[in-house]
Amino acid sequence: MKTVAIICEYNPFHRGHAHQLEAARRDSSAEVVLCVMSEQLTQRGELAIADAYTRAEAAVRCGADVVVSLPFPYSGAAAEHFAAAGVHIATALCASHLHFGSECGDLSRLQQTAALLSTPDFVARLTALQREQPELGVMQAREQLLQRTLGKTAYPDGANDLLALAYLSAIQTQHSPLIPLTTPRVGQDYRDDAPGATTFASASALRRLWRTTGALNPLSDQLPPASMEALCRAVEEQRAPVDAERLASAVQAALRLFDPVRLAACAELGGGLAERLLTAAAKESYAELNDLFAAVATKRFTNARIARAVWFGLCGVHSDDLRTPPAYTRLLGCSEKGRAYLAAIRRSATIPVLTKPADIPPTPAAQRQAALEQALSGLYTLALPQPRSAGFFLRARPYLGES
Repeated sequence: MKTVAIICEYNPFHRGHAHQLEAARRDSSAEVVLCVMSEQLTQRGELAIADAYTRAEAAVRCGADVVVSLPFPYSGAAAEHFAAAGVHIATALCASHLHFGSECGDLSRLQQTAALLSTPDFVARLTALQREQPELGVMQAREQLLQRTLGKTAYPDGANDLLALAYLSAIQTQHSPLIPLTTPRVGQDYRDDAPGATTFASASALRRLWRTTGALNPLSDQLPPASMEALCRAVEEQRAPVDAERLASAVQAALRLFDPVRLAACAELGGGLAERLLTAAAKESYAELNDLFAAVATKRFTNARIARAVWFGLCGVHSDDLRTPPAYTRLLGCSEKGRAYLAAIRRSATIPVLTKPADIPPTPAAQRQAALEQALSGLYTLALPQPRSAGFFLRARPYLGES
């Protein structure tokens, strides 16, 4: 079956996501829509507001055929590693196309920019710029260099554009046969978290509205009925909304006890960030994690970078963990057509699709991935409205829907 993949978070699944699902199926003429979805930690370094099985149910009931996991730590990584893991899984599960949104909506322009980023000359100039201005982060340095090369208005610089560039680079680096497709993003900007009247609100705005009002009803105009039903059930069962602020004191306590050398060895925590975090945590007590992040933030260390780094440090994630491709993925939900697809690719898929912990391969890479996932899960379950055991989601089963 011709299959189009979407790398996503669905945090939560809203009408804009349903719009993209329809566009992906239409633009690719695919029979199957495969979603590779972040589990518990998202790319902005936030704990997902609802668990992966709830979000997968919403996606399947709104048109997806198969939803598998983009596991931790890749799900919470910077664009390069997030995209590389998603492309790896989509390719391994025999997808023919990769569909993504972008602010510019111009695939040719995105491909030209992605090609420029990989040229030896650009890489050398980027390295030199970072050496000259060490206060710049990788993304800031790259943006500055692109402005010099292409002009301030000639390169794609939206949040989804940057992810699109990462997807295209990953396809090229991995020699993946995935055929890229893009559609213009409509509605609020990805980074706009102020709720307002718009055709499609951003997931950030919806999360903020949910947490501000403490209710799901204000989101009803922006959520498909099936997504609303799945989220309401999670609320009734005290599995949502998940809030990392429930761990604020525990995170600060852990930082005060961390060995500086050990923390600095974790992914995203080099370049002085570990020292800044430990100093800030020791100096004051913060009412919220966001206050801690703000105290540490600089031009180089953005709030999202700091948030990702904190979870990586708490779970012991190293840079090698991000560079190693995913050893497996989990089935989170599927339709009847999706089950037929998984059966059809069983022999040709190059990565296992697990439905229970007992199926984790006995390889070092798989065992390491499982250990990191379980470490984060043990924290995530403490952020639920009703805290649960560390292995609570190990007992969860995929959502099985109809076509």
